[in-house]
Amino acid sequence: MLYLVTLAIMTAIYVALIPCLGKMRSTRLTNIIFATVIFVCYICLMRYVYLDVGADDWNFKNTLPTANVSPFMFSLMPILAI
Repeated sequence: MLYLVTLAIMTAIYVALIPCLGKMRSTRLTNIIFATVIFVCYICLMRYVYLDVGADDWNFKNTLPTANVSPFMFSLMPILAI
């Protein structure tokens, strides 16, 4: 249930900030604010999962940034870097 509440809050914040993007003049400031909001929400979700299931659970390990990295992505990196 807590995950659904967190998802609803993150979605509401995202939708509420969309109209504000057109009013911001500095794209650098917009990028910083957007990245900060996403990062804070991600850290909060990781904390909730950690407190709910613990560090050794599969669900927590999948919240880590490197958990869902595909080996196929690494094989494409030289092509994408060009």
